Amino acid sequence: MTGRPMEATPACILGQNAHAVCIENLGNFDTGGDAMTTAQRDTIIQMTAKLCTRFNIPVNDTCVVYHHWFNLSTGERNNGTKNNKTCPGTNFFGGNKVANAQANFLPLVAAAGQPPVPPAPPVNALLKYVCVTASTLNIRTGPNAASPKAAAPATLGSILRVYQENNGWYKISASQNQWVAAQYTAVVTRATVTANSLNARSGPGTGFPKIGAYIKGQELFIEKEENKWCKISMDSKWVSKDYLSFA
Repeated sequence: MTGRPMEATPACILGQNAHAVCIENLGNFDTGGDAMTTAQRDTIIQMTAKLCTRFNIPVNDTCVVYHHWFNLSTGERNNGTKNNKTCPGTNFFGGNKVANAQANFLPLVAAAGQPPVPPAPPVNALLKYVCVTASTLNIRTGPNAASPKAAAPATLGSILRVYQENNGWYKISASQNQWVAAQYTAVVTRATVTANSLNARSGPGTGFPKIGAYIKGQELFIEKEENKWCKISMDSKWVSKDYLSFA
């Protein structure tokens, strides 16, 4: 629940309330009191982390403090040595002393405030498709022109799968060291025909002559799109984008 508006000064520690945010955790978290539930624990950590992130508060024992660390009558910080309340509790995340906060609470808050790390893609995940634009394109064992040839050259118009990129070179095999120079390729997009029969035309529109057709499920590689029409890679044929499904 909320208490005072965030714009208002809280009423927490004598003399320490200006420019502060106060959290009251409901429950008796002294030793022998209430047992903190998992939901309470996670909420306390997440709420503290979100407030620190929102207001750019460093997560340390100077900026994130316990009521117990301050003299109840004077507001002087004495780290719980004289005339102090026990809150947030003698069993709050292992205790209410500064050392307990440093060891058991603040690291959890700091970790919760970090942005999630996106999972790394699999090492041999398919990145994209490319079309060979040179008459022949050497395939080498490493990402440089000095590496030995690994296989017969790829020919003009060949579609290659790209699994890694390294300084202007593409790895085109998931299981073998086979690399090509990226400058002799063009990125294409894989699509599948969804119509029973899809007309191919000489230009991007129904006003252009029909010069062929593709059947349902046929795989096409698109090099260019114009007004919802797609040009087939290394070809003069165009098809309507409405009848394609893109992988």
